[in-house]
Amino acid sequence: MFHSEIAFEADSPLELTFCLPSEDRRETCILSHANAKALRIWKLNDGATPVYAVAAAIDWIEFPRPPVDHLVGLLAAQ
Repeated sequence: MFHSEIAFEADSPLELTFCLPSEDRRETCILSHANAKALRIWKLNDGATPVYAVAAAIDWIEFPRPPVDHLVGLLAAQ
């Protein structure tokens, strides 16, 4: 579930990019990409800029791979 200023229709396909905290350092994040489908939408307010709550089902998620030189360093340390 996420908040949006855009009103999506139920069953709309979505492409999402979001930032997940890294395992070792909480102040950094890993950008991830996902394909999803909007399931339900609720209008939360009627202000000048409406906000909607969107419930979505993620169909596919991609986590970026670390650079090759990072992997070589990890393998060499073993």
